[in-house]
Amino acid sequence: MDWIAKFDIEQQANKTTIKGFRALSILNRIMLDDFQTSTKIEALREEIRLMVEREGSAKAIAFSQFTSFLDLINYTLGKCRFG
Repeated sequence: MDWIAKFDIEQQANKTTIKGFRALSILNRIMLDDFQTSTKIEALREEIRLMVEREGSAKAIAFSQFTSFLDLINYTLGKCRFG
């Protein structure tokens, strides 16, 4: 790979899209209308819902070694109005 191609890839990776995610984000590569959440995301969503029910000002941090999974979590929680 030459330095021009590498530069183009880096430029594309740093661009922001209409959705507010980087161009290489999984959210810009899948059909969001067809997206079905996973059991892991649903379990996290349910835990957050229960946590907020117990204490409205509660906060949580989610970790994943896969940044694309964090994008999917962000998208799913945004649809459920968790911020």
